[in-house]
Amino acid sequence: MCLQLSSSYNLTMGNLLRVEETMRYREHPTDKNKTQCSQQAAISAGSLVSRWGSLLEEFTLRRFQQNAATGREGFSKVLERFVVMAEARSPANEQSTK
Repeated sequence: MCLQLSSSYNLTMGNLLRVEETMRYREHPTDKNKTQCSQQAAISAGSLVSRWGSLLEEFTLRRFQQNAATGREGFSKVLERFVVMAEARSPANEQSTK
């Protein structure tokens, strides 16, 4: 079951390089309290850079992978903070502090 699907592509310099990204968020198959996230990207160089197309695609792919890893790390930290905040506000914690 797919909870959310989002797709995007670059508008800037699309004639030189096209990047189509898809993100899928699903319920974890074995733990209903967790969410799985998958990220996919299709990268293709435009005809204006046909001579350098494969080099540009390889460079862009490496850069995209680095940025995706940084984004996942940041997203995980934000989620961890939300969990800590939610646990601190839970009724069980409020009663134990009184």
